[in-house]
Amino acid sequence: METAYQCEVAALLPLSIEVAENASSALFCLRFPEHMFSQGIGRVAERLQEETVPL
Repeated sequence: METAYQCEVAALLPLSIEVAENASSALFCLRFPEHMFSQGIGRVAERLQEETVPL
C-alpha cells in the first residue's frame, strides 16, 4: 500500500461484519478493544497524536 500510494499507511481496516452489525448501538472500540478493527483505529489515533502540534 505504501509503495503504491507513496505515503505512510497507519493501518489497514478491512470490512468487519462485527463493526457493521454493531451499527451505532455502542462505541465499538470501547466495547471490543481486542478486536482487529479496534486495534487498527488505535494505531491511527496514536499516529495522529504524533502529528498534532500543541497550540
